[in-house]
Amino acid sequence: MTGVYAIRHKESGRVYVGSSKDIYARWAQHVHTLERGSHRSKYLQRAWQKYGADAFEFIILETCDHDKRVVREQVCIDFYRASEPEFGFNMSRTAGVPIMSVDGRARLSIFARNRPATTRTLMSFAARNRSAKHRAKLIAAARNRSAATRKKLAAAQKGRQYTSEARAKMSASAKRRWASKEARAMLSARARNMLATQRERISQSNRRRMVSADTRAKMSESQRLRRMRESEAQTYTVAQAYDGSDTRLSDRSIH
Repeated sequence: MTGVYAIRHKESGRVYVGSSKDIYARWAQHVHTLERGSHRSKYLQRAWQKYGADAFEFIILETCDHDKRVVREQVCIDFYRASEPEFGFNMSRTAGVPIMSVDGRARLSIFARNRPATTRTLMSFAARNRSAKHRAKLIAAARNRSAATRKKLAAAQKGRQYTSEARAKMSASAKRRWASKEARAMLSARARNMLATQRERISQSNRRRMVSADTRAKMSESQRLRRMRESEAQTYTVAQAYDGSDTRLSDRSIH
């Protein structure tokens, strides 16, 4: 039987909404993972462990064709407000989007870190050769992130510590990007052709950015050292011109 079902806590009325092409088989799977303590919904798992199996009931909300299953599941999630902790146990607001367990994320992380060199090369090539349409979609998605998503991304990056090996790899990668004349010319052309609206958006973003006192001090020190190096280089060039060690300047002065 294909359709949408709910696992309901009898006392509170909170529900977990799902769908399947075989509802009863799916119910058996839920019971199995809940009894093992490995259900993907941590909210439902905690409630099951706290109140026990007898505190829940399995309800068939509606039956439907297989191709309409996810759409009807979404309707039921919204209607019962199943993704709101006060009313339900669903971890995701969107039907058909699985929530990965901690163990699953850990396994994926290990797999990603140990990809073969050939796989990394292919992925890098694919990223560099995205179509203009694909790049436009990615840019639009990044620009239209919600405030909540931006906060989550910022929180994930805050306090992140990179190993010396990771920093070395990042540095080498950045240097390779700027190594070729073609890459520098392309980036320069992009900067020149940037629309006024884009410049204004970047400017506003930088003005809103909160920079700590330590970061400001580091930026100031970096700028001071850069100006000092530039001044020393200019002084050295002038000194060469006067003592004749810079043959190019000396030849020009003779002619």
